Amino acid sequence: MRHGQTLFNFKGLIQGFGDSPLTELGIAQAQKARSYYETKGINFDLYASSTQERASDTIENVAPNQSYQRFKGLKEWHFRLFEGESVYLFDNLYKPEDLFGDRIVPFKGEARQQVEDRIVKTLHDIMSQTKNNALVVSHGTI
Repeated sequence: MRHGQTLFNFKGLIQGFGDSPLTELGIAQAQKARSYYETKGINFDLYASSTQERASDTIENVAPNQSYQRFKGLKEWHFRLFEGESVYLFDNLYKPEDLFGDRIVPFKGEARQQVEDRIVKTLHDIMSQTKNNALVVSHGTI
């Protein structure tokens, strides 16, 4: 599950490893997810989140009475020099199919393979802890 809307999302800014708080809409989105899971009778045996505040705040609103584990490996793609810049910067620089490739590496961004490797490893670690359902809150490019 992706975290709820943040202030940077609202302002159209790139977040990456940077963080910004959930907006009122972001909190409402998480609470709506909680209502959905409750209404549908969907239960989880394990709760996991990225270590970033926006993901942790989301899971705390989705499952307020549950303990959860935080994983650094679930963090958003590291955009480095692009973080805090307008999302429209990417629109002007790259074609959508190139956006999250290795084209940000020269700007000290994280390479696609680095992201894939850490996410796959982390998801395997999470899945090894339960044979049933896990709720994992992470990020849009993950």
